[in-house]
Amino acid sequence: MSLAEEITQLVEETPFVDTHEHLLEESTRLQGPEKAARPERALKDFSVLLSHYADSDLVVAGLPPADYQQFFRPEVSPKDKWKLVGKYYERARHTGYLQNVRESVRMLYGVDDLSADTVQTVSDRVAALIKPGYYKHVLKEVSL
Repeated sequence: MSLAEEITQLVEETPFVDTHEHLLEESTRLQGPEKAARPERALKDFSVLLSHYADSDLVVAGLPPADYQQFFRPEVSPKDKWKLVGKYYERARHTGYLQNVRESVRMLYGVDDLSADTVQTVSDRVAALIKPGYYKHVLKEVSL
């Protein structure tokens, strides 16, 4: 085993807990954007993954304000949302926040990255995961 593989194994075996979170109450998450004070954080498609901090990277990459607003509307389809943000995502995908988004997509939804070809699959998996026990699954079963 190489040194890099040993380090990777040690990191993956080490439980980390980050108590700085911006989590909605699970009941709000389950009800969806209609009941949330910040509706973009309760969306049930891939856009929820880009709704906090990562959205700033998209804006800095050039995402226009009108497209930003449209992107976080629940009635817009994942494919249409990707048309709004895809090129900005590509410009900013190596920022720390978007690297974390990609790792979350991989760990939670089994997809390597967001793209025109994957946003519907990721969105379907986001919606399927949002059920009672959501945080237990994400924070304890996947993250640890």
